[in-house]
Amino acid sequence: MRRPMTLTMLVGLVALAAFATTGAAQPAGPGGGGFGGLRLGMGAPSLTDRAGHLETNPESRALWERLGDLQRRLRDQQWELFELQNAERPSREAIADRSTEIRELNEEMRQMNFAVDDKGKTAREVAYEFLVKKGLVVPREMGKRVTAKDPFLIYFWAQRYHVLKLLKEHLYLTLVALTLAVIVSIPAGIALTRFEKIRGLVFTVINTFQTIPSLALLGFLVPVLGIGRLPAIVALFLYALLPLVRNTYTGIREIDPKIIEASQGIGLTNLQILRKVEMPIALPMIIAGIRTSTVIIVGTATLAALIGAGGLGDPIFRGISSVQMNTILLGAAPAALLAIFLDKLLHFCERRLVSKGLRIGK
Repeated sequence: MRRPMTLTMLVGLVALAAFATTGAAQPAGPGGGGFGGLRLGMGAPSLTDRAGHLETNPESRALWERLGDLQRRLRDQQWELFELQNAERPSREAIADRSTEIRELNEEMRQMNFAVDDKGKTAREVAYEFLVKKGLVVPREMGKRVTAKDPFLIYFWAQRYHVLKLLKEHLYLTLVALTLAVIVSIPAGIALTRFEKIRGLVFTVINTFQTIPSLALLGFLVPVLGIGRLPAIVALFLYALLPLVRNTYTGIREIDPKIIEASQGIGLTNLQILRKVEMPIALPMIIAGIRTSTVIIVGTATLAALIGAGGLGDPIFRGISSVQMNTILLGAAPAALLAIFLDKLLHFCERRLVSKGLRIGK
């Protein structure tokens, strides 16, 4: 009967899975936390998702095949261990040996955690070093690694693909929340100009949403909507309502009543007055509300990382927890640039959409 698989082989299997998943030829992303508790795989695609990469990467394919062999051996050894445990009670010597082995492996895991959290190594590098130490892979040159302690531009360039992924997530949250807010707020602002009696109640409710702290609002939504993008989009939508509804209402109400009377005098209907007179005149104020809401959403969306919605808040909070300024800037700088870019883009759209006469009169 073969000897049951040791815990060293089991830990090697876990490390091999993490190393194969991250890809030997792939640039190392941010550590994403410590090595312990299998945190080395955070942000990495699953083995199934990497199937296409494994077919074209001989080294990863070899690791995959070795992983499958270890999995089969593990199942066999677990069955044999089950039979041994049911056949006879283990001796004190066997228990002592296993306890010693567990303590040694715990110390190894502690050292690997320390290497990721304090020495700036990536989870892929730590997994690779462990596999080399156990003789499960052939050593190779890893090259110079870039950490958060390097100059920011070098660190940013090394993490550019990860930042691009986070930027896409952040932009998705921003655009979806802003689009929903515009669809709801502009008709609501128009309706308030026609139904003045409910104006006070509506603005009170919207102002209440604006005064709730961001973290508290997310905390209220998570038990109802769960974690992920949905509660983040709802929270951003609620924060964008006030500037849009208020500016739409104010822009229409501040139109000179003589202009409305003149429009009625030439026989325009209420709908025609709204479409051809009120909305064009109020458009600069409405776009100003959209610009304000956009900046609010981009800044608040960084908190979405706390509930698993992704975005540029992820490196910000990792940098805060590890006291790494470069990691904070990895999320803060793109978020600030995104807000400035969207604001300038909307300003350009305003100059294209608003009539020349209204621009001169401002």
